[in-house]
Amino acid sequence: MTTEAHFLGDADAPPPPPGHGVLVVTFHFTSKVELYRSGMLLRDRPNWDIWVPPPVLTVDGQPVRASWSTWCYPLPAGPHQVDVREPAAAGRRVEVVAGEAHRLRYDASVTIRKDHTDTRVLQWHGTGRWRA
Repeated sequence: MTTEAHFLGDADAPPPPPGHGVLVVTFHFTSKVELYRSGMLLRDRPNWDIWVPPPVLTVDGQPVRASWSTWCYPLPAGPHQVDVREPAAAGRRVEVVAGEAHRLRYDASVTIRKDHTDTRVLQWHGTGRWRA
């Protein structure tokens, strides 16, 4: 099954095809940078200069397009598994109803660790969760 994705931004979801509903997902993140020297945290700051890759989303195991905005996925009525794999794993089972929109929000918090000169990324990690 290939799931079609529609970028929505601030627009309303289009009507679903017969026998389908739509899954509307808004992706949001916050991030901060931590500066380290010799393994010790010196300070942290807001992340104003580092790009955060888009979320990696699968619906029923199939990859679909996503970005840090709102997307719409027309799906056949019934149960579906929705999983974010990056930046932080979170899974959710949803019941899509024909003719209706099911709305979810994925919130990620990303921490980027850099060296004390604020020039080299040492690692990054994130946490994520679904909200209805």
